[in-house]
Amino acid sequence: MAVLISGIVQPAILFLIAAVIAMLINYPTLEQQKERIKDHGGNALLVLLVVFAGGAFTGILSGTKMVDSIAANLVSIIPGSWGHSFLSLLA
Repeated sequence: MAVLISGIVQPAILFLIAAVIAMLINYPTLEQQKERIKDHGGNALLVLLVVFAGGAFTGILSGTKMVDSIAANLVSIIPGSWGHSFLSLLA
């Protein structure tokens, strides 16, 4: 956590290093590691695809003012009396 907060290493690289260390500690043999990856790889791949699709969608819409319009429409749905609840979450 200290390295993450200090910003010495980029978060993605730190995550990969931590994942490797966790795999080595929790599953010391290569066969155990392969089994864990095989069991959970499908779910991770689906999440990865959703993240990439969101990034591509955002990239396509950048500069078109469509993102601003979508955000404005979503905000307009929220009742004004709920505004203080959202502000307390930001504080």
